[in-house]
Amino acid sequence: MGNWDILPDDQNFWQEIENTFESVVDAFGFEKIHTSFFDDKSFYADHLDLEKDWPSHGDLILRPNHTLSILRAFFEHQLDERPQPFKFYFLGPVFRPDEQNQFGAEIVGSNSPLSDAFLIGMADAIYKKLGIENHIFVINSLGCADCQNKINRCLTSYFSEYKHMLCPNCLKYYKNRPLKLLACKNENCRNLHSSAPVLVDILCEDCKENLKEVLEYLDDIGVAYDFNPRFSVSPTYFTKTIFEIRPNGKTTSLGSGGRYDHLIRNISGKEIGGIGFMGKIPEIIKILKNKVTRKNQSVAKHHDIFLIFLGSSARKKSLPIVFKLHKAGFKILATLDQEPIKMQLDKAKQLNVPFAIILGQKEARDNTFIVKSTLDGSQETVDGKKLVDFLKKRLGGIVKIKKHFKEANFL
Repeated sequence: MGNWDILPDDQNFWQEIENTFESVVDAFGFEKIHTSFFDDKSFYADHLDLEKDWPSHGDLILRPNHTLSILRAFFEHQLDERPQPFKFYFLGPVFRPDEQNQFGAEIVGSNSPLSDAFLIGMADAIYKKLGIENHIFVINSLGCADCQNKINRCLTSYFSEYKHMLCPNCLKYYKNRPLKLLACKNENCRNLHSSAPVLVDILCEDCKENLKEVLEYLDDIGVAYDFNPRFSVSPTYFTKTIFEIRPNGKTTSLGSGGRYDHLIRNISGKEIGGIGFMGKIPEIIKILKNKVTRKNQSVAKHHDIFLIFLGSSARKKSLPIVFKLHKAGFKILATLDQEPIKMQLDKAKQLNVPFAIILGQKEARDNTFIVKSTLDGSQETVDGKKLVDFLKKRLGGIVKIKKHFKEANFL
């Protein structure tokens, strides 16, 4: 099992994604839910194709799927007896077998195609607010349970003629889970997709009308989509609307989702509709980092001031200065060990800190500071009592400079 660690260079991207996501879903009335990391293995086995290497122990399994975990909590805590629909959002990992960090949202208790378009529109707003403008939603419909029975028969018949070309995973599922084959990313398997049955041709009239309504709603709100009648996603519990978010012109998945009415019926026996989506945080971070690299921007968090002290007297005065400036609203870095001044100035430049404050033996004695610009190298000596006001003036106002740095990092 591999590890996915969030290293310091990724933290500001992670926070940007998390904060942006929560600001959008909160504005649309979604409420946060945390579900258990460990859950009943048999519950997932009833609704997912569990793999042997997914981490489990005895009757317990590490959460492999957010939607199922949320539905388990929904019925276990009798939320289905309250007014609906419920709008949940989540942030956290699943394990299949590696840790996969995701964000996402679920609408439970609505059968309307309006809910489908609403959720997709909200997902679109999230990606746009993150600065991922060049994305598209690949969309299709898998139909109702009756439609899927017909679809599965058609797909099994089609793929049975190409068994010798299927990857081992597709060969395992082509008889009982043929929709999984349309979601396969293997190149040989993907070459077979273009001649596979067109799913929309197999749908009943009600499911065709449902799909038409969803697409019309998306047209109304300006969501860019690509209707692909041979597109599918994994897992295979989805019914009717399914979608995947991709960078335009690429097959990389930034997230996916769909409607799961039949899944809810299998879990509870109730006719309660539901739709959800999840976003892949690591894939989104890759795009944000690539944007920053292309623009030669630093990925480090920005600070206002870098404090440099020289000598024992200056070292004693350095800590009170750090906290004084912090209290005044500045973001400040300081080397806790004494290092040569050139090394410290180089660090300040590498981290895009606009000003270095130099505190030497003489300055410590006179209660003065040398304020040095890391951009043009200019410097001047400032009285300690006037330091805060001087820095605020030079930085153009702490709020303005923070806004500037934020925009520079996420154009």
